[in-house]
Amino acid sequence: MIKHLVLLSVFVVVFNFFADAQNNSNAMPVSQAELDELYNQQTSRQMRDNFNNFWKNRGKEHPDQKSYSFKVILKDSSELKCKSKIYFSDSVTYILYKSEKTGDSIKITPKETQNILMDDVFLSKNIEGISTDSCWLFKTIKGKINVYSFYPMAPKNSTETIAYLQKGDGPLVRYSPKQLLRMVGKNKRSVKLCVKQKYMDALTQYNGD
Repeated sequence: MIKHLVLLSVFVVVFNFFADAQNNSNAMPVSQAELDELYNQQTSRQMRDNFNNFWKNRGKEHPDQKSYSFKVILKDSSELKCKSKIYFSDSVTYILYKSEKTGDSIKITPKETQNILMDDVFLSKNIEGISTDSCWLFKTIKGKINVYSFYPMAPKNSTETIAYLQKGDGPLVRYSPKQLLRMVGKNKRSVKLCVKQKYMDALTQYNGD
């Protein structure tokens, strides 16, 4: 109970700080030191735990996802087509390909591919999945800050499936509330939303400005 009261007090202080800063026309942009302090004051441990436990809590597959039609380009440049969900095992994603010869389901991991393409019949285009050591990355949000997800059709109202962020044409950075806070740091409205742990709203606000 005491811990919750302390966290609530910290939140109120931080929120009032930014409210005052917004009303002050001469206020300076948020400094990196202030951003780091904000991050430490948030309940960041819970957010990190949620992200780290994503694989474990989901079991083998995300309950909301459906099977996708994939074109798979393997390391040797050969191609195959399959319809599969994206599964998880030991923090690695994979898809299942049913062999026409044997009828067996063959596991294909990102390390075995150059990339994969998901056929989006509604948009009449292919959505590319970039191969990494542990997963394929699909660009699900395009803007000032690009969002890459484990799923090609990831929900845009949740951070649960976000894997990486990319500001402009910069490098891909593994997602965390701290990284998002740093990227939106000079946008006070987005920072306020981060303080409230409304991370998708903060991202939408930043990309819309």
